[in-house]
Amino acid sequence: MPVLVNVEGQLVPPEQATVSVFDRGFLYGDSVYEVARTYGGRPFELGRHLDRMDRSADRIGLTLPPRQRIEGEIQRTLDAARNPESYVRIVVTRGEGRFGLSPHLAQGMSRMFVIVRPHQPLILAEYQRILSALTMKLHAAWQQRQSEQK
Repeated sequence: MPVLVNVEGQLVPPEQATVSVFDRGFLYGDSVYEVARTYGGRPFELGRHLDRMDRSADRIGLTLPPRQRIEGEIQRTLDAARNPESYVRIVVTRGEGRFGLSPHLAQGMSRMFVIVRPHQPLILAEYQRILSALTMKLHAAWQQRQSEQK
């Protein structure tokens, strides 16, 4: 059940995955990402995740690789990792460029990374802790609302 990284189509273990120090995603956070998990070995609602990534990229003027390429690299990485269930992170950066905040200083093409690791479900105690915290917040909000209406 390995962690596997797809760097521009090259499948490598995480310790061999590299990003240039001149990549704008590294320097300025000039990138978009999306996270999904698998059910039955297939990414859940992948189309909706990639639609959201498209909208994010549009907002910052970042050109994504073609959808078919993104989907293909995700599936290729999942197949190679061979995990029963996986967590998938897709990251697209603007690529390398000259120093400066303007995205127009990017000199190369965008770069895509796919990170796949085995999915580790929360244990029951963690679900109970989260549910308890949410319940307390809802109860406090309800009490606040009741006192405001008096």
